[in-house]
Amino acid sequence: MTDFLVDLAEKRQKYLDGLDANEGDINLDIFEDFYPDRAHFLFELLQNAEDSNAKNVWMKLSEERVVFEHDGDILFTEEDVRRVTGINNSEKKNRPDKIGQFGLGFKSVFVYTATPIVESGDFAFQIIRLVKPVKLVSTLDDKSITRLTLPFNSPKKDAETSFQEIRSGIENLPLHALLFLDHIERIYFNVDDGPRCFLQRRTMDSGFVALEKSFDSQITTSQEFLVFKESVNGLVNRQIAVAFDIEKSNRASEDQVAGETAELKIIPAKNGRVAIYFPAEKETSNLRFHLHAPFVPELSRASIKDTDANKTLYEQLGGDKLAVELANESYTIYFTETHLTDIRAVISSDEQRID
Repeated sequence: MTDFLVDLAEKRQKYLDGLDANEGDINLDIFEDFYPDRAHFLFELLQNAEDSNAKNVWMKLSEERVVFEHDGDILFTEEDVRRVTGINNSEKKNRPDKIGQFGLGFKSVFVYTATPIVESGDFAFQIIRLVKPVKLVSTLDDKSITRLTLPFNSPKKDAETSFQEIRSGIENLPLHALLFLDHIERIYFNVDDGPRCFLQRRTMDSGFVALEKSFDSQITTSQEFLVFKESVNGLVNRQIAVAFDIEKSNRASEDQVAGETAELKIIPAKNGRVAIYFPAEKETSNLRFHLHAPFVPELSRASIKDTDANKTLYEQLGGDKLAVELANESYTIYFTETHLTDIRAVISSDEQRID
């Protein structure tokens, strides 16, 4: 492993020497300007954790650094080291079942740090000047964990500003960030060794999903959804999905949510959200339910890119048509006639359309 990192570092240094010889005509710092949204990198790292099959994610924020850990069973390989230290050398184009594996999006961490540290599997290294790995001794006690440490040493953003922006990003992670994921079930976060908080997703076999947000072991926010998924035509391991808001007559246990469907009422969402796995905050649908598809996003992942690659997805989605088909397909298994009537009422609004 040492030879690999040494060899790669030498190759990357030759690249940097070439840039230096051009006396600033080619500037790697431009990548920092691609990510204007505060703490955008949080979603990039969560996407990588999801791609690694992580169930749990931990974020620990202090005034000097933020530490991001996950328990995904796919650990770093030599190719991953190449990708995370490369530029637009992403696995995504070759692995359609991955949503963000160490591509250009990872460079968003450099908004806050000049020297991120990666520890995963057999590898522990620091990245300098965006592309050069420097071998380190791993500090991991549990080798099944992947850890990314971001010291706040960006030359363009002071540590206090970094701390405040990331704190706001962590504390304001939306409850629905977990709604359409397949693997991540819990996101834990601590700020300055304060009380531990978390977001949690509980998925039942019947398609019901419960989301909860807690502070200091107390649940502060919760919401339940009914989620339908369907494979994407022509794409391996990709799904489109719709989610309906649920109203319960009283607080129910997990068994009750899964088994006593007559106690649940499907209601129109006030603002139907659009997700590309995670929320696409700049997109609106005018639908009364929530929608996910593996669209090709803009670099910020806040909106859908205007490209021919997304046309097939728009055709398959068909707005309320998809919801009707999925609801009818699942009707005989999970629903009473009242529930199917609720779904038809939600999706029949004349106001609904996909923008």
